[in-house]
Amino acid sequence: MNALVPRLSSARRAAFAAAAALALALAASIPASGAVAPGVMVESRDYITVAFSGSIALAQLVLTNNYRISSPTDARYATPLKPLRASRRSQLLAFPKYPNYALSNICGQWASMQLPHTLLHGHVYTVTVLNVAGPSTAAGFRFDETNGLNHNIKVNQVGYYPRSSAKYGYLGGYLGSQRGLPLDFATTAYVCQADSGEPVYAAPVTLRADQNKGYTNPSYTEWQMSGENVYQFDFSPVTNEGRYYVFVPGLGRSHPFVIDAGVFWHVFTNVAHAVYLQRCGIEVNDAYSTVFKHKMCHTQAMEMTTSSNIDGFITPGTGIDKFLSVRGGYHDAGDYDRRVYHISVARSMLDLYAMLRNKLTDGQLHVPEEGNGVPDVLDEVWWGLRVWLELQDPADGGIRGGTERLAEGGMDEKVDNLKLDYYVFGKYLVNGNGVVQASAWFAAAAAQLAREILPFDPARAQAALDAAKRAYAYALAHGAAGDDKSDAAAELFCTTGGGVYHQDFLGTGVRKSFSYATSPLPGLDASARTYCRSYWLSRAGDAMTWVNGGGSYRCARNPYSPIRFGGGTGGHGNTFDLCRGFSLTGNSNYLVSVHHDSNFVLGCNPLGRSWITGLGALTPEFFLHRQLIIDGRTNIPPGYHIYGPFAKSSNSASYGTHYEAFWTNLYPATLSYPRMRAYVASEWMAGMNEFTITETMAPSYCVFSFSHLVEQPDPPAPPDSRPPGILVIDPAPGAMVTSATPVVTLRVEDNRAVDAVWIEGQLTAGTTFYTRTAVIGEGPTVLTAIARDAAGNVSTAAWTVTGTIPEPWPLGMAAAALLSAARMARRHSRA
Repeated sequence: MNALVPRLSSARRAAFAAAAALALALAASIPASGAVAPGVMVESRDYITVAFSGSIALAQLVLTNNYRISSPTDARYATPLKPLRASRRSQLLAFPKYPNYALSNICGQWASMQLPHTLLHGHVYTVTVLNVAGPSTAAGFRFDETNGLNHNIKVNQVGYYPRSSAKYGYLGGYLGSQRGLPLDFATTAYVCQADSGEPVYAAPVTLRADQNKGYTNPSYTEWQMSGENVYQFDFSPVTNEGRYYVFVPGLGRSHPFVIDAGVFWHVFTNVAHAVYLQRCGIEVNDAYSTVFKHKMCHTQAMEMTTSSNIDGFITPGTGIDKFLSVRGGYHDAGDYDRRVYHISVARSMLDLYAMLRNKLTDGQLHVPEEGNGVPDVLDEVWWGLRVWLELQDPADGGIRGGTERLAEGGMDEKVDNLKLDYYVFGKYLVNGNGVVQASAWFAAAAAQLAREILPFDPARAQAALDAAKRAYAYALAHGAAGDDKSDAAAELFCTTGGGVYHQDFLGTGVRKSFSYATSPLPGLDASARTYCRSYWLSRAGDAMTWVNGGGSYRCARNPYSPIRFGGGTGGHGNTFDLCRGFSLTGNSNYLVSVHHDSNFVLGCNPLGRSWITGLGALTPEFFLHRQLIIDGRTNIPPGYHIYGPFAKSSNSASYGTHYEAFWTNLYPATLSYPRMRAYVASEWMAGMNEFTITETMAPSYCVFSFSHLVEQPDPPAPPDSRPPGILVIDPAPGAMVTSATPVVTLRVEDNRAVDAVWIEGQLTAGTTFYTRTAVIGEGPTVLTAIARDAAGNVSTAAWTVTGTIPEPWPLGMAAAALLSAARMARRHSRA
């Protein structure tokens, strides 16, 4: 087990478990969303909300004369009193199974009302309802502001890092047609020890965003986004590890949380395990999962096709009567397709590794490759790219676009049903933006993997580089240009040092390579490097601006982007850009912004929910995952980061019958309903409750691992028993060579330091790259190399190339040719 980041200690596991148990106990004693009696929620000392479902007289819902509040203990309510105001909110409670859109009796209605007198702690009250839901009904509750859970206090429900200066919580509530809950009375938030209730810190409460606050670029007001008056409190001075909750007089208490140095690692290991569960072509058994298992999946023979629309299903009639069986890659989401977009998962993980190379090691995760000497993240990258290695056309190096079905299958399709028909996309691929250069994407990822995995597994490094070169050649022959060509060329240059790749990169004029911005290689173009660095710092700067000024709840989401398909549950890739910014500059403001976004994901958001399964008090339960639906959701794996809110951007926008049914039943009406609250917990609303390996899972994998590891010292170096890795750059294994004296180029790396390299038996000088002229003859020739490190570990490489060397002309023939050329030149000059 790695000493730097061991799996959580028993004490820390107990702390997280105790916090979760306390959260569950509170939730069990109080109905959902902070209700203190069936149908009644205390919003604050001044407001309550009554919940209804079924047949409701909507016109009666907002009439104050239909409600009476009384109390046997509070003399001010001895005579029943009407509320001062009443407002309404409506939303679906659930959603029927796709594609049945019948909506009878599944819409919830909430009436929020302003009380004539503030509630008093410890007193009992009764709300009597008339003319709204048939006969008169009544519900009683006790106002306990000390122990009562209040859903308008938003905290990171998992926890905070002790040294973080982003330990913030928020206050905010939504009253429907009355909009934001008034919270002017809240001046102090007390951080209390969960076990004793003892306050340890009093945090001033300040207004962060009035509901009428306006934002520009784009233009909107706070009520359109959260619907709230949003207040904040900063308790960053609390650094002692332990279990806590927040108490706000007049509101109640928050969900519990921990302050713990392992909090980010706790999230990361759960997300990483969920990523493992998405692997395609494996069996998941008791050794690696206790909650979700299946037999070997998707290894059946799949017919190759010429189908090209990578955003759709396989086009019928495009099969070519050739078949492949491939393993590797990931199930895209709750279904099982594999698409070239998934290559971005490998790219993000490789950038993560490049930033934290000394901290990401073998044995940090419980995966089948654990203990093989290769950092776990690189093993994950290899699995992610394996499917594309197997989908590479051996004839020309082109990459086929993934695997899919002819049409959407039923929700009863088991993940390990090997009788289902799957097909392979062709190599010519398109989406709504035009041609998809999958081969260039793969070339970039495989080249980057080759250099990172080289010190640990030279064989896999060689396979990745050879595949990258062939894919790049195919991409160039089929029109790759701009960003695609630039990215692939930059990665191949950073791996091989090849001048042709360097010129290709510089020739595109595109300067967006993170690898080029951070490469230690000599001979880089200083201007291009500066532009690449500036590009990523610009992205990180935008994300930091969005965290601090893009909305009331600090989040790295782009305010220009629509709130759908993950746009409402965190910054995702933008947050990882903040990690890149910190890596480039060491500016702690980037890291603080990362922590703020993590708080948003785990509870500091308008709905006060954690958007990752199993982590926090209010977590996704009804998320879309076919196999889990088949299993009855009896065991939901933690670590799945779902999409969350899905808001309509205009009345003319249409996203399908089921979304329209959801929006039609909102009140206030669709565009007046806060966008960050447009959510229903139903697996049949895929845009809210699904996830993807690219959009939500991979970014969380990278962000939470970075957040933990960047704070840790490098682990002590293990004994040096691993020999250097030798990567053959040119001539490649199996190459046809036309020169009798080819220049052999190698990349040699060691986990410590390379001491000496021999090519063809000759000691060769170099740093990273080593070159020497070899001599070969016609036909097969075996070339050799030896590398030794400072500890005396030795590695060897031997590879075969084939000489196809043209025979030299006999002297007489050469002289005759020269004489003929001279005569022709004289004739032309006379003419």
